[in-house]
Amino acid sequence: RPAEQVQRMMMFPSTLILLFASQHILVHSDVFLGGGAKGSNNRLDERGRDRANGNRMFDSQNNNRGGYNVGHMTYYTGESIPITWTNQHSSGKYQLDGTELILQYTCDTLMRDGTTTNRIPDDPTDCQDYNCDTDIEYGRHESFASYQYCKATSRNKGLFTANQNMRNRHSAKYTRQDNQGTRYGYECPEERDYYPYWRDSMWRDMAIYTNTPQRCSAYQQESQNVKSRWECRYTPDYWDNVLMGYVSSSSGELPLNQVDCENSENGWYVNMATNTTLYKYEWIELPSFGIDAPACTQTLTTRVNHHGLTGGRSFWTHNWKVPDSILDLPGHDRCCVVRLRYNITTADYPAWDADEGIGAGVDYLNNSNVTSPDPDDDPAWIRTWEQFGLSYEDIAYSFSSDNADSDTQKLSRGYVFRNDPEVDPFGYEPMGGSGADDEKSRILLELAINTDQFGRTFQDRTHCFSVKDRAEAGITGNSRSKDITLVTVSGKRGNIVQTYPATEYFFMPEPAFIYEDSYVHFCWTGSNRNPNNNDGQGLQGSDRSNICPLTQPQWDKQGGGELGNYGDIDGALSQRASGAVGDLGNNYPDWIVEPEYGLPVYYNYAPKRDLPRKSTTAEASPSASDWWNSNKDSVPYNDPYNEFWFSERGAVSQMAGLDENVLGALCTLRKTDNLYGTQFGLFDYGNMEELDDAGTTFCIAPVKVQSTGIWHYLSTRNNNFSNRSQKGTLIVSNAYTMVVSATASGFSQSAITGQANVVLLPDFVQDGDSLDFTVTTWLNRGETSTIVQLSGNDGASFSSDSLTEDAWIELWIPYTPKSLSKPKAWYKAVADDEEWNEHSDASIAFEADTHYAVVQVQQGGYYTISNEPDILAYIACILGVALFATAFFFVVKRNCIRKKETV
Repeated sequence: RPAEQVQRMMMFPSTLILLFASQHILVHSDVFLGGGAKGSNNRLDERGRDRANGNRMFDSQNNNRGGYNVGHMTYYTGESIPITWTNQHSSGKYQLDGTELILQYTCDTLMRDGTTTNRIPDDPTDCQDYNCDTDIEYGRHESFASYQYCKATSRNKGLFTANQNMRNRHSAKYTRQDNQGTRYGYECPEERDYYPYWRDSMWRDMAIYTNTPQRCSAYQQESQNVKSRWECRYTPDYWDNVLMGYVSSSSGELPLNQVDCENSENGWYVNMATNTTLYKYEWIELPSFGIDAPACTQTLTTRVNHHGLTGGRSFWTHNWKVPDSILDLPGHDRCCVVRLRYNITTADYPAWDADEGIGAGVDYLNNSNVTSPDPDDDPAWIRTWEQFGLSYEDIAYSFSSDNADSDTQKLSRGYVFRNDPEVDPFGYEPMGGSGADDEKSRILLELAINTDQFGRTFQDRTHCFSVKDRAEAGITGNSRSKDITLVTVSGKRGNIVQTYPATEYFFMPEPAFIYEDSYVHFCWTGSNRNPNNNDGQGLQGSDRSNICPLTQPQWDKQGGGELGNYGDIDGALSQRASGAVGDLGNNYPDWIVEPEYGLPVYYNYAPKRDLPRKSTTAEASPSASDWWNSNKDSVPYNDPYNEFWFSERGAVSQMAGLDENVLGALCTLRKTDNLYGTQFGLFDYGNMEELDDAGTTFCIAPVKVQSTGIWHYLSTRNNNFSNRSQKGTLIVSNAYTMVVSATASGFSQSAITGQANVVLLPDFVQDGDSLDFTVTTWLNRGETSTIVQLSGNDGASFSSDSLTEDAWIELWIPYTPKSLSKPKAWYKAVADDEEWNEHSDASIAFEADTHYAVVQVQQGGYYTISNEPDILAYIACILGVALFATAFFFVVKRNCIRKKETV
């Protein structure tokens, strides 16, 4: 069997996707990370809107306009990081047969962002101390050694390279989509373009989104998280003493299989020091990472040619819970990076051999038969014509030795796989005439096809971030299991055109749901080197954001009449009724601290600018109170000292119960050396009214929320009515909130003790669509059941239009069962409805130490359970008692008769 075929048979069981791209076509803006993990797109700190060097760290295939400037974030183990992205060419089966998104992460002591936009050298003589790994001038992700092995290792010659001319190049740095072997930092092109990769990779799998969820099991089994890798390496003696850690040529000499690795005629060398002949190759196992297999689920459907939302008003978001195992990675406290790869695959040939597997559907046998093919002239052996009912004779001229523009080639109908084919969809008749053969002509339409982009992969990576053990924030003991929720800022300075394909500023998450007695982590970063002419407030080119509570409503939004109603799009009215603080319709911040002095007598906004809390110490001064008691009828407002508002609001705490030092830091961006302890300090620097001198990064350690409620807030720096809005909402409750995104493959997850759950069966959601909603469990307060709320995932009303006909959502409601009773479900559309409406009987389940009543629902709203008398159970009990009494009677009677006979 030829060596190429042996490699194909050995490698393809772990070969997936052709994640491909062209190195010379950079005209699209394709996938960009955002949210709590902003993507760099190879930027460092360029002042212009375009990045300076697309080859700096990795091959993104994205437009030069994308990406954020460098900024450093810090996360904690157990923290939930909202990772968002936009992908231009859509996902789901809307227009693409195959879409795969792979999220990964890694950390390393020598990883860094660098200080120059120049690409890190490949020759050690060009680096400080002849060590490129430690030359901090250059950005570095992959190691120097990993790229040397990429050059030295054979490319997988069993792969489909279509009609791309590989020019007798053998190294793994040459691929179908980059047959020139262009270098991007130390990234290995073959590792970038194929997943799961058959050789060792430093990247740990976080999550996989695929059009074909049947493939998830195969993905997870092949992930390096759980499966080791074998590869051919140089022996330490040859690597250290002969190569000295540097491979000067891209020879591709290291084989991909054990037999050739251990028995190569080229594997011998002479050790000059000992004058002995040694073998330089060894077949070694690289262990798995020893962590859980990645999460894997179906892609969401997004719109093609669009950088925007997946539906509703929220970005596609993956919530990454930072694992404790990341602390085992050297350098986690210095530099970790998240990587996203986005593959789009054409349906014009079978990319996979089966939906359930990750074997390739095409291989080297489908490559062009020409030894050195020209992609513009020589087709690959993909039988495209057969899909249109044509025979080989119809397209035979396309395989002639003439170039594609020759008269001979134009006799073909053109349904072949090569660059920019010209196809005849009509045939000679009637469009081409019916005369003699030499008089006939074809109507040929040129297609824009590039065979190195079928399929294609785009990529983005974050800048460096660091990870700390939550114990460093004082979260120890039983608190280690408590949630930490990141509240951060996405977007950058500029208007919507200037920031594209990024966005203007907005807070993440949208909104932030935080369970009581858990932690919130405020952290965001930006740059001082945005383009100076980008729109925004404060110092030109600078990013700043702050959080200040918003004022209360200025007028009754349910007033009707001339004022009308705002409506309840986000459930804000019901939230306000239950104690929301601040109003998203306003643009003024509230007070952080109530003044200790008496308020001015004539202060029109005093009763309107409600304080975020009732002060426990500050009250109106006696003299002011005396004046008020004497003159209250003569002033235009009846409560200039907010005494009525205080009494009505009660002891509502400040935002999340956070103390004034934390709130002051959030609102002013004061430098937080140490929020608590003997060395406490909050420091201001320079010009601060627009926070110009506050610095680009604001992070404080996670703080514990102390009280429940709903708070709306804004950034005073960036919120500019009619130009841009930067407002957010913080919801702290003793209710669990679960975000659901269900597709045609269904949805299910393990139950969590005391928390509602949902199940959607396969095919219950429209194919190519996604159903997004939240499930909120309002905890049992001494009643029979919790109350479970289904609503839109961004707070809006819940729509079930994506459900197929007669489909339902199986809703699991935690409740306390009673003997001789059965559960009955009740429903109401909105919280303000006075009456519950009977919904249906419920079945019973027990999971995660929780009793559940299970019902089938098709609409959003509120659901609860009551225990109703079970007539059948009562009848069964009565019959049981009667039978027992009857049996007892006859037993007693028989014993009495026997006793009497004995006497």
